[in-house]
Amino acid sequence: MDAPRASIDFAPQPVRDGTLSPYNQVDLIVGPEGFNLPGRSRKLFTDEFVLISDPGNKALSGPEPSLADLSSVPHAVAYLNDPVNDDVQEMLRRAGVDYSVGARLFGLAALPTLISGTDMVALVPRMLAAKASRTLQLSVFELPAGMNLPMTECVYWHPRDEDDLAMKWLRDALARTVSSLSPEMSGPPPKILRGSEAWSK
Repeated sequence: MDAPRASIDFAPQPVRDGTLSPYNQVDLIVGPEGFNLPGRSRKLFTDEFVLISDPGNKALSGPEPSLADLSSVPHAVAYLNDPVNDDVQEMLRRAGVDYSVGARLFGLAALPTLISGTDMVALVPRMLAAKASRTLQLSVFELPAGMNLPMTECVYWHPRDEDDLAMKWLRDALARTVSSLSPEMSGPPPKILRGSEAWSK
């Protein structure tokens, strides 16, 4: 290791207020592009959204969901700062999906657990779906044709730390670590579980 005595504390994302005040609590913020996170930024990787549901969800019985399917089922939706407006929900509205919200929560990570055993669906990044499907029974679907939704994760920092050597090292170390997680930045293909079908390698 480059810094064997270094340690990192992970904390929930501070609430944004349109200023650089979050950096009074944290050195770096890791989050998606396009959500008005403050400060300078550097791209880490790009993933894409897929649809997940419980395998027993009879509303999604076909190989690919349609816009009508997405409108007929309740959605579990995540937000980062604004529980009413975010890019994912706006994308659904632009596509003509007249969806109902079954549950709303902060952050994407808990969505797979939340929809398991329910009739709700959720849009999550492919890498999250792949990881969650190792321990949860999930059906994973590609989005309808033409509804492409990439998600670029970035690291953000205060402009005052642009040339700080320790902070530059930390940003570089984070970028190196992320790039070595998987040779395919979109992650492994998610396993598909529909109904009572079993999945095996």
